[in-house]
Amino acid sequence: MCNACATQEATGQVSSQQEKQVSKRATAPAVVAPDAEYFSGVIKSYNERRGFGFLACDETAKRFGRDVYLSKIESLAAIQEGERQLQEGDYVRFAVVPSTEGFPQAAAAQRIYMHHGTVLNFCRLQGGAIACSAGEVVVRPGDCGCLWLHPGDEVSFCLESQAGGAPREAKLLKLLHTLRPVSSLLGCFSFEFPRDGLQSVPLDGHAFASCICFSGLPSDLGEAELNKFFVKLGAAQVTVAHSPNGGFASVHFPSVSSMAHFLSAENHSFTEETNTVLVCLQPCRTQGAQTLPALPPPSLVQGDSSGVLVCWEPVSIATAYKVEIRTAGAGSWSPVDAVGRVQPAGATPLLGLQSTCLAMSGLSAGLPYEARVSYVASCGCHCSPSDPSFPCSAGVQSSSPQSPPPAPCAPPMVLHSPPQPEVRLSHEGNAIFVRWSTVGILAAGYALELRQGSTSVSSRFACQAPADNARSVELCIQGLQPGQSYIVCVRSVAQDGFESVPSAWSCWVTLPIVLQPFDPMSCGNTSMGLTSAPVAPQQQPLSPYSILFDEVSLEKPDKQLSMVMACPAPEITGHEEVLFLD
Repeated sequence: MCNACATQEATGQVSSQQEKQVSKRATAPAVVAPDAEYFSGVIKSYNERRGFGFLACDETAKRFGRDVYLSKIESLAAIQEGERQLQEGDYVRFAVVPSTEGFPQAAAAQRIYMHHGTVLNFCRLQGGAIACSAGEVVVRPGDCGCLWLHPGDEVSFCLESQAGGAPREAKLLKLLHTLRPVSSLLGCFSFEFPRDGLQSVPLDGHAFASCICFSGLPSDLGEAELNKFFVKLGAAQVTVAHSPNGGFASVHFPSVSSMAHFLSAENHSFTEETNTVLVCLQPCRTQGAQTLPALPPPSLVQGDSSGVLVCWEPVSIATAYKVEIRTAGAGSWSPVDAVGRVQPAGATPLLGLQSTCLAMSGLSAGLPYEARVSYVASCGCHCSPSDPSFPCSAGVQSSSPQSPPPAPCAPPMVLHSPPQPEVRLSHEGNAIFVRWSTVGILAAGYALELRQGSTSVSSRFACQAPADNARSVELCIQGLQPGQSYIVCVRSVAQDGFESVPSAWSCWVTLPIVLQPFDPMSCGNTSMGLTSAPVAPQQQPLSPYSILFDEVSLEKPDKQLSMVMACPAPEITGHEEVLFLD
C-alpha cells in the first residue's frame, strides 16, 4: 500500500476516533425518571474551558466510591435566566446516571440556595439549634461530619422540611466565621491514611483553627508522602516530627473555612493516576487514649523538708493536667493530687488549669526522684506522658539537737505576671519597641520572650526592674529580619530567680521589607537601665508539641506559624540601651 493511501487511511481512523470521542459528550440534559433518587452536594471543581467538573457528596461517595461527574450541559441547565453560572463551592441537587464507562455522572442538576444563621447551641452527641431568618432550625450531629459547632458560630446551610410537622433541619452546613480562640478544638477524628503499595495507617487527628495535629505516625512516614496527600485536600504545609513518644505531624490549612470544609465532609475522594482514593473521616477511635503530643520534661527542684517542687509549661488546649512521680529509675509511676500528696498507682487525680507548679511533700529525704506530666484536651483525649525530669533529691531536714527550731515561714508572696505588652515598629526599619507595665517592688527584673512567625524557636532577653519604681518599661530590640512577623510576652522575675507565668502574647507586628540605612544607636532611650549581658536563650528540650502546634496571639487568628524541627537560636548581645539579634 502506498504512503498516500496509508496516510489517508490513518487520517480516516483518527477522524473516526475523534467522532467517537465527541459523541460521548452529551448535547442535551439527561432525562431522568420521575421517581429518580436525588442527592445534594457541593461543586468540588469545575473547568469552564474543558467543560466539565465534579461534585462531592457523602452519600454518592459511599455508594460509588468516587466524585460525581458534572458536564457543562448539565451545569447550564441548573441555572435560571439571569443567574450567574455555577462555580466551585456552590451547592446543587442532582440525580445520578451512569456514563458509558459506568461512572456516576450528574443529571437534572438544580442550584440549592443557602441560608445564613447563627448557632444557638450544639452538642456533638445530640446536635443543636441554629437561628436564621426562617426561624429556629435543628442541626443533627451527623450533618456536621467531624466538625464541632459552637454557640455564636456563623454558618450557611440549606433547609430540609420534615414530614409530620417536625422542625426543619439544616443540611450541608458550612462554617463561615467563629469567635473561638485559635487553640480551641474544631474537631477530633480518625481515618485510614492510604499508602502506595503499603498497608494503610490509622491516624488520629485533632483540628484547630488552621492546623491539624496527627499522632501515631510510623517511623517511615515522612513529610513528602503526607504533603502529596493533603495538598489534594486543600492543605498548605505539612511538618513531621519523630520523638521517643512516637511520630507526629502538623498539617496547616489556609483558613478556618478551609479547615471546616475538610472536617464537615465525611468522605473525601480524589483520583491519582488511574486509581480513585476514598478517605472516610470517623469520630476519634481512641476514646481518650494517648493521641496528642507530649510536653517537654518538667523541671524538678529541691523543696522544703522531704519535698520537691515540679514545674511545667502550660498548654493552651489543656483542660487539666496530671503529674506523676517515682524514685529515679523505678519501673512504675505514682500520681500526685492537687495538694502534692502521692496517691496509689491507678488513681487519676487531675490538676486544674491554674496549676503549672506543684509542691510535693512526704517523700523520703535524700532519695532522688523523677517527675513527668501530661494533659487532657477538651475532647477527653490524653497526651502521651512527657519524658522524665532530671533526678532531684528531696530536701533533708537537719536533726542536730543544737539547731534552734525553725522560725515559722512567712506566707509566700505571689509574683504577678505583667499585663499584655504593646509592640510597635521603630522608624529605623529592623527594630521594634516593646512596652509593658511593671508589677511593683516584688519583681527584681523581667524576662522577655520574642517569637518569630516563621520559626518555633524563642529568644529570651533579661533586664533589671527600674530603680525608680516606674510604672512602665520600654525596650528596643534591633537586628530583626525584614518581612518577618514577631510577637512578645513578658515574665516577672523575683530576687531568687523565680519567674511568673507569662503575660498574654502581644499583637503581631510585621517588619517592612524595604529597609533604610540607620544608626544602630538611634532607637531612643529606654526608661530603665539594662544589664550589660542579657541572658542567652534557654535551651529547652525538644518537644513535639511545641513543634506541631505553637501558641499564637488570639488577636490575629488567621496568623499561621510555619513549624520547623529545630533551628539555631540567634545570638543575643547587649549594647547599652538597645538589644540586638545578630
